[in-house]
Amino acid sequence: MSMILKVLPHLSDEQLRERAEAAADPDERMRWIAILQKKMGRSPELIADFCNRKPDWVRRTVRKYNAEGPESVPDARVDNGVAPMLDAAGLKELENALLTEVPPGGGEWNGPKVSIWMARRLGRPVHPRTGWAYLAKRLGWTIKAPAQAHPESDREAVEAFKKGGSKVVSRRLYVSILEPA
Repeated sequence: MSMILKVLPHLSDEQLRERAEAAADPDERMRWIAILQKKMGRSPELIADFCNRKPDWVRRTVRKYNAEGPESVPDARVDNGVAPMLDAAGLKELENALLTEVPPGGGEWNGPKVSIWMARRLGRPVHPRTGWAYLAKRLGWTIKAPAQAHPESDREAVEAFKKGGSKVVSRRLYVSILEPA
């Protein structure tokens, strides 16, 4: 026999909406929305479909909210007690290296090259994913690389097009039109 899952009135609908709008973390925002939707009488299946989760996630979220109150909704895993690999000084040193040094192996800086730099500095192996995390999340750097040209593209036609239209007919196109089939 199944029990109907109800939301206890810890907060009003308006307070739940305000907390959902104020949440900086998208996962926390989804939890507030799920609780609000369940309080409004929607089924866990419908809420799960909207939140792109499973119905059991909705049920667990509501049960935890009912048992522990609004304090249970924010993510408690934010500070897991593990110190970051690079402290503030190390992060500044990494940023300086990105601006001034040539990356290991040459080319452009990327996650694996940042992890090599970090491994040399720390004296232990660093996973390439950690390099990406420091490059993109901690420092906010993004990859800016031009799209590669197709190897068979007509460079003259591309340049002519960039300058305001293709006034020069592509030589390859011109030759293909003139050749008999």
